[in-house]
Amino acid sequence: MRRGIFVLLIFFCCTSYLLYAEGCYWGTTGLIRIPNGRIIEDGNLRLTVSHSYPYRSYAVTFGFFPFLELNGRITELLDQKTQGSGWKDYGYYKDKAADFKLLLIDEQKWIPSISMGVQDFHGTQLFFNEYVAASKKIGNLDLTMGYGGNLFGSIFKETDTEIRELDGLFGGMEWKIKPNLSLVCEYDPTERLALKSKEEIDSHYNVGFRWNPFKWLSLSYAFQKGNEHSVCLAVTYPFGVPLVDQGTDEPFYGPVNRSPLDLFMPNANISVRLGQIRDYLADEGFTNIKVALSEDKKQMYVEYENIKYLSQVKGLGRVLRIAVAQSPANIEKLHIIVKSHDIPMTEISLYPDDFIDFLNGEISSEEILSKMEIDSVIGKYNNARNENVIYASSEESSSFSYSIKPIDVESYWNDPSGFYKARVGPTISLGKDFGNGLSASSYVKFPFFSNIETDLPPISDEPIRSDIVNYLEDTGVIVEDILLNKFSRVGSTGFCKLTGGYLELQFAGISAEYLKTFKDGRFGLGSEITWAQKRDFDSILGLKDFDNITPFINGYIYIPRLDATVQASVGKFLADDTGIKLQVTRYIRGGNIFIWYTKTDTSDFSGPNRDYSDKGVGFSLPIRIFKNHDQQGFYNYAVSPWSRDVGQQVGQAYNLYDFVFEFTPAYFISHWQEIIE
Repeated sequence: MRRGIFVLLIFFCCTSYLLYAEGCYWGTTGLIRIPNGRIIEDGNLRLTVSHSYPYRSYAVTFGFFPFLELNGRITELLDQKTQGSGWKDYGYYKDKAADFKLLLIDEQKWIPSISMGVQDFHGTQLFFNEYVAASKKIGNLDLTMGYGGNLFGSIFKETDTEIRELDGLFGGMEWKIKPNLSLVCEYDPTERLALKSKEEIDSHYNVGFRWNPFKWLSLSYAFQKGNEHSVCLAVTYPFGVPLVDQGTDEPFYGPVNRSPLDLFMPNANISVRLGQIRDYLADEGFTNIKVALSEDKKQMYVEYENIKYLSQVKGLGRVLRIAVAQSPANIEKLHIIVKSHDIPMTEISLYPDDFIDFLNGEISSEEILSKMEIDSVIGKYNNARNENVIYASSEESSSFSYSIKPIDVESYWNDPSGFYKARVGPTISLGKDFGNGLSASSYVKFPFFSNIETDLPPISDEPIRSDIVNYLEDTGVIVEDILLNKFSRVGSTGFCKLTGGYLELQFAGISAEYLKTFKDGRFGLGSEITWAQKRDFDSILGLKDFDNITPFINGYIYIPRLDATVQASVGKFLADDTGIKLQVTRYIRGGNIFIWYTKTDTSDFSGPNRDYSDKGVGFSLPIRIFKNHDQQGFYNYAVSPWSRDVGQQVGQAYNLYDFVFEFTPAYFISHWQEIIE
């Protein structure tokens, strides 16, 4: 160990370079095999592929919070063929693992960055370890020291396997030879490999190079364990950032016309003036537009619906630029009403001159925010509507929309006949908005390829999800859903949603949901009940003789500092198991990543369903990242380690809280910087 420390110290006098938080061969932020005291940058996603015989690993690492790194990994054991009847085509044994790392102390001038983490905390735990690590930059060196072992008792250890990874003191260094080239050395105390792939490790010292030809790409080579050449490739992506140039996308102003209104002007002439504002908003891509003046012509009201911009705050900024530039000079106050499905959701009130000062750079975005009133209670506006007002309104009270995904991939994991299988083809999404909260939608797939199949039967007599392969193996025309939705407001801060039709790929039915928000949308409490009937996988619209009713109570807490929502749902799930589902959703650059854990009563079940807690991770990635312009819509994907029948709910086109949240004052305030986009 002393030799290893000496290797670290001989480089202290070198010049300084920028150091990046790179991943080790396990995906976790670190050196070669050992973790360091740092975590991946908040909101960044890193994909890692590494080969170090007998391991080949595929990892996904995400900065879930500024202090939390999550890592999911699949490791192939290249000297272990999967055994058992029906598994001959599966290939090498594959171990699934999940890791987390907490940043305890961020690096400061005289203080190192300190983190603690748990590797492989759930499942077979072939690569289980618990550790604390510290890292400090000195010149162009990044030094790491740490200790690994069974640090937290039995909190995370679920198996009787011995600690194999990082059992004892470890350390290492990264020396920036050039800004994009590093020499990496480390001491790894691991004594043997998983499943006794090898009885002994020839050396505990690993050395290698890390090259960053681009900021987002890392290529590594290392000589590990005294006898193995290894390689690693890592790609880092700031989640939600567009991958193609979206152009300048300059706000639309039109000619500035702030000439005052003649108070004695005929109403017809006033309507023409307001119609110009309406037309400018329509040219910008907004719909369901209404422009109105109060009877005394001192208050102006602008209604609109944003179907163009992903961010509602960005859409508001574009509306304000037009409305203020065209508002008559004698308008004392401007009221902007943001709508969804023709239902008023949020009212923003301000003095036009304040926003002009903001556009001229005389006040900051924080100052203009403090001068505005943002209210989800629409009572003021409804009262104004009852006054003698002058309207200039668009004729767009209903709209038809569609979108096409040229390639839509559905995945099927970990079947004995093959680890990964897929169904591929285009998807068409159709929608019709009838106004006043009523809409219809459909999601139709046309898969032209599928290799999804299995020889395994469902794990229960009345399967909920364990028969999913039956719904994924066919090609042709697949109607995933056909929905009729009615959305409405109930009182000042209440909302309700009624949905009927083919709700998702496996279930049809009727669902009713109610939500009430508190404290500007930072809290929510609601309930839902769904009657669901199983769909027949042998016909497009056929149904099976199985149905159930699932009632739930839902609670939500939004944490502005983290831009995240914690959700708890208590009720009865589709397999008649009762319990709770916890979900944490992090909002990042217009998209989101979420993790969930479900704990239900499985005492009446047998086989793999008994004592199983459903869990998983998913994301919603904005479609606009592949477009040359801003656009609404998402690519949605979620994965659970196993296909089980307990802890399951009916999938819905949208959750009521997720739908309402982006119109709450809490959302507008937290995302206010998007007003300048």
